[in-house]
Amino acid sequence: MSQAMDLVLTNKIMQSEMKLKDFKQHYLELHNKIMAKDRDELHYLYVVKEQEKEEYWRLYKYDCSGY
Repeated sequence: MSQAMDLVLTNKIMQSEMKLKDFKQHYLELHNKIMAKDRDELHYLYVVKEQEKEEYWRLYKYDCSGY
């Protein structure tokens, strides 16, 4: 029965006749938004970590120059 329904109810029919969204496209859009957000957060964390390293070495050099 499910194979017959698959042949009868295609994505085009569900979108045009039933006014339903293309679930695969909707999922891909949401997935891409989430992945972009994750990339932005990871980049932010990388930048913060690099700034912390620079600050550490700047302070370390200052401490060592006094001896």
